[in-house]
Amino acid sequence: MRSNWLRTVAGLLRRPSYVETSRRAVRTSVFIRHLDGGSSNAVESELVALGNPIFDVGQYGIRFVASPRHADLLLLTGPLTYNMLGAVRQAFEVMTAPRTIITVGDFADFARLHRHSDAVTEKVTRLYESSYATVDLPPEMIAAIAAHVPGDPPEPADIVEGLLSVVRSRRSARSRDTNDGAGPPGRV
Repeated sequence: MRSNWLRTVAGLLRRPSYVETSRRAVRTSVFIRHLDGGSSNAVESELVALGNPIFDVGQYGIRFVASPRHADLLLLTGPLTYNMLGAVRQAFEVMTAPRTIITVGDFADFARLHRHSDAVTEKVTRLYESSYATVDLPPEMIAAIAAHVPGDPPEPADIVEGLLSVVRSRRSARSRDTNDGAGPPGRV
């Protein structure tokens, strides 16, 4: 158990993108609303690890919120089941613009399901056909996907890197808008 922990920390410190990202890279807080579309909770257990002292996403200004009205990003995990479609749509609709989605885990890669539908769709259907009816995201939500973190489940370090890449891209887009005289900057 201890050797796995040490390997995780050593792996984090060896990743150049993780080391280069400092607390200064994210100057304001980013609020994330997490929705589970019907997963096995493996990804959720990795998301819980983001708050521990090893990964501590709070040092980057990343916060998880309970209301999508306060969220800058919507984080989706698991294949979307029919029963969760309404909740996901409603959460997406009440978010402030620009609406951005991050998908985490192999079963939440909705963009890939449309590119390579055969193998992935068969795998999802086979796993969930007996108990769940899976559905696709609406097209406007697929267009709002900014990043996908692959893995079954992905490592917490990969999730942190995915979140930080989206935060950086949103920040650079915001600074371009501010430099163009588009008005006062909003939240990240």
